Amino acid sequence: MFSRQAHWTIYFICLLLAAFLMPVSVWLLSVVSIVISLNWLLEGNYRVRLGRLKTQPGIIALLMLFMMYLVWLFNTSDISGALSELMLKLPLLLFPVATGTAAGMGAREFRLGLLVFITGCVVAPGAGFLALAGVCRQR
Repeated sequence: MFSRQAHWTIYFICLLLAAFLMPVSVWLLSVVSIVISLNWLLEGNYRVRLGRLKTQPGIIALLMLFMMYLVWLFNTSDISGALSELMLKLPLLLFPVATGTAAGMGAREFRLGLLVFITGCVVAPGAGFLALAGVCRQR
């Protein structure tokens, strides 16, 4: 649909948004993961991507971590809360596949991603402190 460069740009912007939103908003992080997945689907080139998936067992290991949530469903007394938590985490299943099969990024992009994540880690508690101090009031 778009050029490879456009797909990579969308992917990288979504990764930056995900890095910022991790400590800020779980709901928006889910939206970003859906956008990354849609970008992954629209980009195509599935044979090359599935070849990368087969050569990187770490992606499968990350996907298996999601199985932990499914196993703990049997050990809970609050099924409705567990299912809502599971639905919240479901879009995060797509991150290992989309990031593991995408083209790699350089050191400069990686440092920018870390900087954006650290910024999100500073903004989230800052907003909490402002809300606690009464600066941001709900109406």
